[in-house]
Amino acid sequence: MPSRGELKEVQEFIIAYSVNAFPHVFDENLEIWKNYKIPSQPAWIFVDAEGNEERVLGGLHLGELRSRIRDLSKS
Repeated sequence: MPSRGELKEVQEFIIAYSVNAFPHVFDENLEIWKNYKIPSQPAWIFVDAEGNEERVLGGLHLGELRSRIRDLSKS
């Protein structure tokens, strides 16, 4: 979920970092950032079927991201 900037900057970020394969939320008022206590990008919040959350601050390699998504899809 990129944010912290104008919409045009966010769109450029999505393209520049090749994260355009999935939907994004433009958190214009930073409400989601505040709710999940995200201090900076990159950051990931994984939520399973029971609503359990795992917060990962920092980048993830593609293989690790795929593995986490695969695990979530099983729950």
